Amino acid sequence: MLEFFILSSFISSIATLIVGIGLIHLIRKKTEQQVKDSQPAGFWVRAICFGMDLAIVEIINLFLIFRGSLQMAEYISLLVALSYFFFFWLFFSATPATMFARIKIVSKTGEPLKIWQILARLGMCLFLFVGWVTIIFDKKEKKALHDRVAQTKVVYASNGIKATTKEGLVKILQFGLLGVAIILMISLISFGPNEKIKKYAENSQVKFFDLNKDKISDGLTIDLNQDGKIDVFKYDVDNNYIIDMTAFDTDNNGIAESLDINNDGRIDGFDFDNDNKLDIKVFRGQFFIWLWRIWFIILGIGLAGLLILTVVKEKKKIK
Repeated sequence: MLEFFILSSFISSIATLIVGIGLIHLIRKKTEQQVKDSQPAGFWVRAICFGMDLAIVEIINLFLIFRGSLQMAEYISLLVALSYFFFFWLFFSATPATMFARIKIVSKTGEPLKIWQILARLGMCLFLFVGWVTIIFDKKEKKALHDRVAQTKVVYASNGIKATTKEGLVKILQFGLLGVAIILMISLISFGPNEKIKKYAENSQVKFFDLNKDKISDGLTIDLNQDGKIDVFKYDVDNNYIIDMTAFDTDNNGIAESLDINNDGRIDGFDFDNDNKLDIKVFRGQFFIWLWRIWFIILGIGLAGLLILTVVKEKKKIK
């Protein structure tokens, strides 16, 4: 099931890219004059570029989110999407797709984008479909709703697409943001192992079972020392072929009471009433759970702090 989802998503994303590249190639032949005059980019070229960018984001996600714990998959996917648009707009005022189409985003004064403008455009994604309608009716500037809010415009790039990093402290802060985002991504991928249930094969020591009676094997038992008693239980709670939790029978009484609730190889506590919930927490396991939480909080605060500081410095520079 999981492998089929990955393969189908990858194929559809590649197909979207191929179709998009073909369409943009045709558009490039018809927009030579618009490029020379730096005219506003229209609805269809922007829509095609946006679809290509989403396909690229999906491909990146497919390579990243399944290399770490699926507990972090949604966070990784969100960070990839936001970072992709944020940093390409920040450093190039364009994404790879719009670079190929020879269009870029600029301030209404023609200057490179400021942090607050990028954040405003990202925030307006909630009004994506409604906001884009205004491009059709705005014959002159062809601005979407998020362009009006962020005071930006999308134009054909007569001078090509070049890096638009600032100078001095603002430049350092920009690269600091990129560094923290990379560290956060690596941390999310590293949080907990992504242990596949399919790596196990049924034999004299390993037995599969159907926990919820849905005709899908969602757990397995392991007799480590081949003494006829089960030593380890592994559960795939949501049937995605990834082990979510491991339980151990540490006192050899035939009941697994020691739980590793995040499947990171450390015992987090004991379940004495066999309900798969911790009755007593173990400091060592809980320490590493909270260590990760604190680390993510620090990175989040650091990222927010750098964003705010960069916005403040950009405004001071304008004055």
